[in-house]
Amino acid sequence: MRRLCILLALLLLLGSLAGCASGAAPKQPDGAQPEDVPEEDTSVPEEPDTDVPEPEGGESAGPGPGETAPVPAPETIVLQDFTVETVDGGTFTLSEALKDHELVLINLFATWCGPCRMEFPYMQEALDQRSGSVAAVVLSVDPGDTGDMLRDYVQETGLTLPVASGAGLDVADYAAEAIPTTLLVDRTGRLAGVEVGAKTSAQEFLDLFDGFTGEDYDPGTAIYTVYVYDIATQQMIPGAVVNFCTDTACTPVTADGDGAAVFTGPPARYHVQIISVPEGMQPYYGDEFTTEPYGQTFYVPYMEAER
Repeated sequence: MRRLCILLALLLLLGSLAGCASGAAPKQPDGAQPEDVPEEDTSVPEEPDTDVPEPEGGESAGPGPGETAPVPAPETIVLQDFTVETVDGGTFTLSEALKDHELVLINLFATWCGPCRMEFPYMQEALDQRSGSVAAVVLSVDPGDTGDMLRDYVQETGLTLPVASGAGLDVADYAAEAIPTTLLVDRTGRLAGVEVGAKTSAQEFLDLFDGFTGEDYDPGTAIYTVYVYDIATQQMIPGAVVNFCTDTACTPVTADGDGAAVFTGPPARYHVQIISVPEGMQPYYGDEFTTEPYGQTFYVPYMEAER
C-alpha cells in the first residue's frame, strides 16, 4: 500500500502541473477516483471480473425501446458497529453518529500518505459546512501509526475531526487497494458509497454529501458511474454505451458530454459491459466487470486499435 500511495502522490504532482489534478486518474467534475489500480498502470480502475457469465440472450440481451431491465433484489451491506478511542481523549461510535446525522463519512488513511494529507483541508472545510447533517471519523489503517504519531499528525495538519487508529477494524479492509479511501454510510446504516483517491476541492466533497442527504435521498438506490477514457491522452470518451446487466436483461446507458455513464438502481452486483465506443478504440485490458452492492465509480481505459 505504501508503494501505491507514493505513486499516487507522484501522479498528483504531475497532474497538477498539467492542469488536471487527481489522485490516480484524470480529474472529473464529480471528483471520482478509480476503484482499483493494477500493477502495470497506476491510472486505471478495478480489474474486470471475467468469470461473470454473459447475460441470457448473448449480445442481443437487453431491453428494447421503452423497456427497462428487471429490478434485481436489493443486496445491501451494513457496516458492523464500532467504537474507537480518538487521539483527543474522546470516543467515536458509528451507531451513535448515525442517530444525529444523515450521513457518516469514514476516511481511511495513513500518516505517510501524501494524497491523504493533501485532501484533508478540503474535507475539513466541507464537513464544517455540513456539520449538522454529516458526521466523520478519520481512521489510520497502518498498525505502525502509534497514538503519539497520530497526535503529532493532528497537530501538524490542524485537523479538528475525530482521528483514531482503525487498524484491525473490519472497515480497514476497504482500504486494501489504495488510500485514501472514503466510506459513506447513509442514515439507514447502509454502506452507500466507496470513494478511492484524493479529492482536490471542498466542493467535490459537498457534491458527494448532497447525493446522500436531504429529503430527496432514496436509501433504496445506488449510483454507479462508468468513465471510459483514452489511456494515451487521459481524456474521457463521450458517447460510449455501457450496459448495466441483471441476470436476465441489460439497461444501456450512453456516456454524456463529460464521459460519464450513470446508472441508478437497487444496490446489487451488476454485470457491466462496454458495448460501444468510437471507431478505432479497443479496451486496454478488458471491457467487462462486476459492481459491488454500493455506489461506485469506475474508470475503464481504452487505447487506439493496432493498425
